[in-house]
Amino acid sequence: MFDGSGEIRPEFPNLKALQADSTTYTHAYSAANYTDYAVPSMLAGISDVAEQGPDRMQEVRANIGIVPSLASEYSVVMESPLYRFECDTSDCASVGAPADGNFASRMLGFAADTVAIAGRTALARPFSDAFPSLDGKWRDFWSGGDEFGDNAEGNSVGKAIAGLRLAEATAPTAPIFAFWHTIRTHAPWNVDREGKEIYPSRLPIVDDAHMVGSNKAGTYSTPELQSIERRLYANSAIDFDRQLGQLVAELKAIGRYDNTIIVVTADHGAGITVEADRRIGDTLEQRWTEVAHVPLMVKDPNQTEPATVVAPRSTGQIARTVLNAAGATAPANLAVSPDLSKDLPKGPVFATVGGGIMTPWVYQGAPEPDPWRQQDLTPVNSDYPFAIGIDDSLLGTSVPGGWVPVETDSIDAIPGESTQQLVVITRVPGTCDPAITTGLVSSGGVVTGSVLWQSANSNAPDRGWAIVPKAESYQFWCTSG
Repeated sequence: MFDGSGEIRPEFPNLKALQADSTTYTHAYSAANYTDYAVPSMLAGISDVAEQGPDRMQEVRANIGIVPSLASEYSVVMESPLYRFECDTSDCASVGAPADGNFASRMLGFAADTVAIAGRTALARPFSDAFPSLDGKWRDFWSGGDEFGDNAEGNSVGKAIAGLRLAEATAPTAPIFAFWHTIRTHAPWNVDREGKEIYPSRLPIVDDAHMVGSNKAGTYSTPELQSIERRLYANSAIDFDRQLGQLVAELKAIGRYDNTIIVVTADHGAGITVEADRRIGDTLEQRWTEVAHVPLMVKDPNQTEPATVVAPRSTGQIARTVLNAAGATAPANLAVSPDLSKDLPKGPVFATVGGGIMTPWVYQGAPEPDPWRQQDLTPVNSDYPFAIGIDDSLLGTSVPGGWVPVETDSIDAIPGESTQQLVVITRVPGTCDPAITTGLVSSGGVVTGSVLWQSANSNAPDRGWAIVPKAESYQFWCTSG
């Protein structure tokens, strides 16, 4: 989303507009490389996950951090694919204080993957017992798994807006705390520029291929396959920007934008890797640039001018910043990190989690070159946005001489709602030169894109990937030489 100087790229107009009223933190880093550690740490104000130890982190992962300290005064709206609540009766949520004549206990949408309003003032039992520990009420709050299951909803802003409207209608004079956790930018990245699914949100994409263009381990054997995944990643971020624009428009429509603190960030990043897990990175440089480094932009109440902070910050500092803005006190069981106006004593610490071990990496100011090429952010030809590694002048023309049809074992056109079609091809071994990893795709004799073959040393050297305009049939070509 940000370029090397900290400016929002032009592909994200709603974020760009919000940046004009916000403080941009150009060197912000996640606390951990897994969502079920990173998001709870963000809510609990933890900047060094490894320092907490495994027992403490298990407790943190079973509660929702600073939210209980806000729920006594704020209507709380939460939308997350990880949200679970066991109770399904009207005794589980309260709106209004018990001392109020209008006190009413009612169910307000507590269910898996739905908006929840946790009340305005003192919460009645048994709902109050759910804060802040698991205690049989919160069920697997942070156990969505690696990828949150198949077909987790990426277009969820409507639910967040519905929660805001319900909170506004239920307690019009109460302040609102809203937590919108979207997975649109989380793998798998599967939408086009309009937010329509190219293929179903599932992992693995096909047997022995974790992501589009990857092998079983989720790594990429050619630069062109890395490029196709980056373009999908960019599409997801662009669709998030669209949804954010809807949310900001809602805040303005109900008159709450000006005096609201808005925090835009991510739990962690992802590397498009060749050898290592995408949550770790191939190199130390990639780990800090693409995995640990996250966007962080904060619009303070009544802020109307942009500001920039270049000093390193941690997502664990967000909680104290929100508490300060709300005039609230941290729960007694939380040692919340300093707010974003302050330096951390030893700088941000990013933890890589694996096999139950949390490995800390202390920020040392490693170089962070911009990994994004302009053609991956905005493809040259919008009609053929996934045409990679071929001469663009071939698109829309007849297949030229020097190309021969590929003999295929299978062609899998995976269904989706987009006008772009993901096709996974298996060719007959020996059909093409395995050293040439880019070919052509045609429909009706006209070139519509490229097929990208996995390398000869990958787990599936005869598997190819293409995303092309939908057609009744597809033919694949490799060079005769």
